[in-house]
Amino acid sequence: MKKITPSHWAIGGALAVSLGLGGALTMAHAGGGVTQASTLVPITPCRLVDTRADQTVGVRNTPVAATEIASFAVWGTNGNCTIPSTATGIVSNVTSVNGNASSYLTVYPGDAARPLSSNLNWTNASAPTPNQVTVGLSGTGAIKAYNNAGSVDVVIDIVGYYQAEAGGQPGQPGQPGPVASKIASGQTVTGYEAFDWDAVANSETHDEIVHLPAKAGVDLTDLTVNFANTFSALTPESDPYCTGSYAAPTAPAGRVCLYLDKDSQAGHVNGFALPILKDSGFDVSMTASLGDNYVSMSWAYTAP
Repeated sequence: MKKITPSHWAIGGALAVSLGLGGALTMAHAGGGVTQASTLVPITPCRLVDTRADQTVGVRNTPVAATEIASFAVWGTNGNCTIPSTATGIVSNVTSVNGNASSYLTVYPGDAARPLSSNLNWTNASAPTPNQVTVGLSGTGAIKAYNNAGSVDVVIDIVGYYQAEAGGQPGQPGQPGPVASKIASGQTVTGYEAFDWDAVANSETHDEIVHLPAKAGVDLTDLTVNFANTFSALTPESDPYCTGSYAAPTAPAGRVCLYLDKDSQAGHVNGFALPILKDSGFDVSMTASLGDNYVSMSWAYTAP
């Protein structure tokens, strides 16, 4: 078994699991200045928007221009996400791609004045730049994104949402509820991941663990966890059973199919099962080049 090494960035499904350990947050709505205690609801990561013309998700397929403020609806079904109108805020992974000038992105509630802060910063030579962003929603369930200079494509993945806590006095603590048991037979779960790290040597191996939202029901194996033949130079596994795509990941029964984003920058990538996880997750192993490396991928698992 390979040694698992920590990452500089580790966002996506693994982040959604860690967020599930959190408690409550106080969210402020922009319009009324009223604060409200909210509870986090983790979800299987979904893509709200991807403005890239060749991988469009959502209603926009053009970059965000200099000094432009782009608006994105969150409530309801938008892109690959369905978020209820009870949501007061979201936890997301926001990634800037194809920026052609040094700039920054500010993400904020749709009915708020633009704050003097940034969520992502990049130069015109930067690889795709991800960051975790928690943002409140407007009174109509929307967010805005401001780009300061040049043009840039924006990718937003939602990993959880906040909703208002019920009022009243807390009661006596009850018994712990059941842990999410098993993915139902025939059910497909999907997710998006992004990893960005600096390698100190060529051919350095970098590993990340991705957790499933529930038990697979059967132990995963190296044979059943593989990258599709998306970009052969980076995905030597080339699993012929994985016939989906990065934008629309699919998997046959009993298999985890991994799909690489064409903008990924690494030596090559492979998927593995780990005995310590058995049926609850898998390992992504990436061979790095000296300096900055970036891997973005989607995945799907279908329970047999």
